Amino acid sequence: MNSCLANNTNNNTEYITKSCATMLYPQLCYKSLSKYANKIQSSPKILAITALSVSLFAAQSTSKLMSNLSKTLNLRSGEAATLADCVKVMGDSVDELQRSVDELTHSRGDFDFEFKMSNAKTWVSVVLTNDDTCMDGFGGMAMNGQVKSIVRRFVKKLAHLTSSGLALVNNYASSQDHHTLKEIPKNKAMLFLMTAFAVLPTISFNVYNVYKGVQARKGSMLVGFGNGVKEFEARWIGWAGVNVPNEAGQRALTKALAEKRCIHVFLDEEIVHQCYNGYFNNILWPLFHYLGLLQEDRLVTTRSFQSQFVAYVKANVMFAAVVNQHYQEGHVVWCHDYHLKFLPKCLKEHNSDMKVGWFLYTPFPSSKIHKTLPSQSKLLHAVLASDLVG
Repeated sequence: MNSCLANNTNNNTEYITKSCATMLYPQLCYKSLSKYANKIQSSPKILAITALSVSLFAAQSTSKLMSNLSKTLNLRSGEAATLADCVKVMGDSVDELQRSVDELTHSRGDFDFEFKMSNAKTWVSVVLTNDDTCMDGFGGMAMNGQVKSIVRRFVKKLAHLTSSGLALVNNYASSQDHHTLKEIPKNKAMLFLMTAFAVLPTISFNVYNVYKGVQARKGSMLVGFGNGVKEFEARWIGWAGVNVPNEAGQRALTKALAEKRCIHVFLDEEIVHQCYNGYFNNILWPLFHYLGLLQEDRLVTTRSFQSQFVAYVKANVMFAAVVNQHYQEGHVVWCHDYHLKFLPKCLKEHNSDMKVGWFLYTPFPSSKIHKTLPSQSKLLHAVLASDLVG
């Protein structure tokens, strides 16, 4: 009996060793998961859930550590502000990881599986962005010191654990033979994934807030480009312009849009507000139309450009997660307009061989104007990750 138990334990440990071998941080992956070998056995689903649970615990510990640092250490003003931002994004990471664990735990059925995997991968990707956002605040020699050293150590470990968790979720998703959309024929000259922020058909709900259907958006890019890409195969990825109120409505919408070769990116309402009323309309639109920055913020809850930029990056990361899910070799990804300046970088980091183009519908602003854009260097480098800029 003991011999059989030992053999099973060895087999389970071997499964984790093999699974972690392909990770970017295999030793940390194995060390964090091997203690759960008997629970995981050889299940890719339980392995992915366990990896995310480990990341969740690390995020909770990191968030608690940062809160304690802000109370116990004599912080410089810059450290205090940056640490406060980190506490906020870590709290967001805890929420995103908890949602991801719940989503994987309750995944079931063909269509339901595809929908939940997309959600989980999007949320975990946001956590990785949050880690970068936290550490960006500690950039520069002026921020060097004990606080930066401690925070970097914990955030770095969290990022490495989360990286493995995302990879294991991808492995689990790819191990299942589920497809939301029909396969694209291979005999077409070029295969396009067209990505734009608000491009999909509009959505209608009844008086009970239940999803009813979709209809063409007048004057949208979807209509304008329709004739131009008829000779190609194209899928349209975007946001439909409303906050879908419930999971049943989200599933119905995803299925209905799939019939129209459209793929919806589900964005949190707060992210949409920060992006649309904040970074898009307060910052990007005025600058790209040579109007300068508006002096008053349109969002009462938004106190700085930084919070708007964080929301902007999150939205782009969520778009990237959906593109990556539906990308096939040979696709060309079109990223449309200033709403998705960060998207090329996200896509190329995931797959350097992906063919990515970014198009701006207005003349690119002069260097003098562009230099006034908050985070302009990050955005410019993100755009330049594209294979083609137009």
